[in-house]
Amino acid sequence: MTVSAWTVFIQFLKLGCTSFGGPVAHIGFFREAFVVRQCWFDETQFARWVALCHFLPGPSSSQLGFLIGYQQAGWVGAMAAFVGFTLPSAMIMVLLAYGWVVLDDSWRMLLQALIIVAAAVVLQAIWKMSQTFCQSWILKGVMLLSVVPLFLVPTVLTPIVWLTMLAVIGPFFSVSSDTDVSSFKQRTPSVWQGVFLISSAVALLVIIPVISQYSSHILWQITEGFYRAGAMVFGGGHVVLPLLELEWVQTQQISEEAFLVGYGLAQALPGPLFTFAAYLGVLLGGVPGAVLATFSIFLAGFLLVIGVLPFYEKVTQSKPLQKSLIVIQAGVVGFLVFAFVNMILPHAIINWQSGVMLLLNVLLLFRFHWSVPSLMLVNVMTTFAMIQFL
Repeated sequence: MTVSAWTVFIQFLKLGCTSFGGPVAHIGFFREAFVVRQCWFDETQFARWVALCHFLPGPSSSQLGFLIGYQQAGWVGAMAAFVGFTLPSAMIMVLLAYGWVVLDDSWRMLLQALIIVAAAVVLQAIWKMSQTFCQSWILKGVMLLSVVPLFLVPTVLTPIVWLTMLAVIGPFFSVSSDTDVSSFKQRTPSVWQGVFLISSAVALLVIIPVISQYSSHILWQITEGFYRAGAMVFGGGHVVLPLLELEWVQTQQISEEAFLVGYGLAQALPGPLFTFAAYLGVLLGGVPGAVLATFSIFLAGFLLVIGVLPFYEKVTQSKPLQKSLIVIQAGVVGFLVFAFVNMILPHAIINWQSGVMLLLNVLLLFRFHWSVPSLMLVNVMTTFAMIQFL
């Protein structure tokens, strides 16, 4: 099933306005929108793309969105997905950079209500994906074991090393590999196009710094700094922040106070955390700086995720590699469990009231199949009532 680029844009614009909770929550929102409601893809395709995006540097949830748009409407669809998902939070970050808005406690409570919805969505995604990809006891064990290394060694390289290990030992597992990969109709560039895209991503790491050496203009510095950050980071939005801090705060081009204010606000907005680049771009070079910073920080990840497709799809037709992918899918579910417990749940439950609200959200989502916008509306209204009476 393919759709127009305009439809892709509208769908991702909605997600860009409502997808609170960070990269892991975004995966849950994407699954609900494109696997469950729109039926654009099946669970197997979706999980394989999630695994692919976790392997590559760059913003994993935005890469997944870019890949979904590409599959539906080619490069125009890919750009439509990128613009739709990124534009709302990027525009807000630009306005905040100019206004230096600081939220009071009442607004923080309302944003907390939206984070609780994201927690419920992620929990539902974990439950549904575990039923699909962890049916055997072996795969359930892989899912649970995949949580352990992330707790023991919580670094950005741990998921890459663990998934690589699962890929190596996967062919020796007694799991079914009868998936007919060839029946999946997917848009894939040619091998030469893939090589060109990957080479371009790597070459820009050299070309952009060389040009910036001969031009001291701030816009070239922005392009270099943000492209390098996006190309060298694994693990999503939060991981890129230390790189940006070293690039712009330690060099005293942005104050530490301004950096921390923007970081806090970015976490409270829907859409990708990488739009923090738009905020920093304004402080460095106004609106042109915001546009360049936002485009540059996403560019490498987008080139790579499309560039590897012809190789990724070819190797998945091998039976041993199909087994590896089945095991990797179980590992990805384990990563979602870790992220839910370690990152999302502590921000969702900050007191007994938020705990009760989360339980209510889970009940309405699982048992009564409420839509995400309906949950958001109920949470905001409930929180607003609490603010008035407290």
